[in-house]
Amino acid sequence: MSDPLADRLRDLATGTPAMNPASPTDVRRRGDRLRRRRTALTTAGGALAVGLVATPVFVLTHGDAGGDPQPAPPPSTSSAAPTDPPSPDPTTPDDDPSSSPLPATLLPAAGDLPTRDRLTPWEEVEPTDSRLVGCQPDGEVEADQVVARSFTARIAAADGLPEGEDVAAEVRVSVLQYPTTADGETAEAAVTGWIRDCTDPGDPALDGASRQGDLVETGAGTYATWVYSAPEACTDDCDAVWFDRMGVVADQGRMVVVSYRELGGPLQPDGLDATMRDVLLQAAGRGLPG
Repeated sequence: MSDPLADRLRDLATGTPAMNPASPTDVRRRGDRLRRRRTALTTAGGALAVGLVATPVFVLTHGDAGGDPQPAPPPSTSSAAPTDPPSPDPTTPDDDPSSSPLPATLLPAAGDLPTRDRLTPWEEVEPTDSRLVGCQPDGEVEADQVVARSFTARIAAADGLPEGEDVAAEVRVSVLQYPTTADGETAEAAVTGWIRDCTDPGDPALDGASRQGDLVETGAGTYATWVYSAPEACTDDCDAVWFDRMGVVADQGRMVVVSYRELGGPLQPDGLDATMRDVLLQAAGRGLPG
């Protein structure tokens, strides 16, 4: 049996490589090594395949469409700031009472006025002009809205005398709306000045009129009485006069004005002050805000 080391040395000395085939033991050992290596490569390849399959799932789940996949943002450590509810529009028609039409229910009807024994029942009529009271100077009243009603009555039949044909009493009730309480108070002060002084009356019948007493304060407003001749009521030696009461009250931007005049003379008919108070009370109770 030859010595492998001696054979190798001989080959190196002669320059001829040894061509001895591998022994069966070496072949089996080498095959075992190859199988172990293939198994390791297969396992590694499977892990790589799993990674390649998982990557598209990550992209489809977390990636931005049309762009490179982006990592998920870190969780926020602060909570979102609370959002206040929107404030209502301060200019809506529902928060501005002057923007809604004044209803006719703010005015008394003929049946609401106090009855007078010497007069026929009150009848509603069309207003003859736009004046609130006779002492109002010429010109329109500045207000957002105005509603008004007028009523008349005649002398009732009594003591064998027929019912009068001419108007013997008149009532006019007006309700005016202003944007603010201050505007209503300013208007009330202006009307109070008219009925207190009557220096420039728009109704020429009041030229030369005289005030009867001072302003009268009531729980439903303030009024004054003006007296002036009524030549239309008679012809010769006429002593007929109008007793004209004019009142005003305002609250929360709404003003109520009342004019009530009744024919008399030379003496004043009974009960005129009580009637004026009742008319003012009816008008204020209906026309002013509750």
